[in-house]
This record gives sequence, structure tokens and C-alpha cells, in this order.
Amino acid sequence: MTKTTKILLALAIAGLVSGLAINSGLVDASTAEWLYVCFPMGAILFGLFLLSKILEKETAAYDQEQRAALAAADAVSGSAATGSMTLSAKSANTEPAHCA
Repeated sequence: MTKTTKILLALAIAGLVSGLAINSGLVDASTAEWLYVCFPMGAILFGLFLLSKILEKETAAYDQEQRAALAAADAVSGSAATGSMTLSAKSANTEPAHCA
């Protein structure tokens, strides 16, 4: 798991546990109604954790694919740059005499 996924899981568990404690009446939150937001927040963060866990392998595969494409493009541009230099040098030497 990545660092982001671990953080999302920790926040989701904290939100769900505290929300269950507040909503079940184990903790008196009658003076702090804003604490009732913990349970839905935990559920939302748990959903984000699940999404990031599902897409974790896909993003790793995409990153690897992009690195390979970039390496291939660098290899092609390196050989194309030397090829274009020789082509321009040849074309400069082969101008017709009447143009000079």
C-alpha cells in the first residue's frame, strides 16, 4: 500500500469508530453536535480508500508504460538528431552552382 492509501485507511477507521461511538450513545455528544459528522466522514474516506486501493495497480502500470514510452522516444530522438545533422550537412554541400 502507498502512503496515501495508508493515511486514507487510518482516517477512515478513526472516523468510523468515533462515529459509531457517538451515534450509539457511548459518548455523550449532545453539546457538540458537529461530532455527528464523524461517521459519514469515515464512510466517505473508506470509499476513497477502496478506490485508491483498486486503482493502485493500474497507476503503477500506467507509470511504467509512460517511462517505457519516454525512453523509446528519447532513443528515437537521439538517433534522429544525428541523422538530421548529417542530412542538413549534405544538403548544404550539394547546392546547384547557379544558385550561388
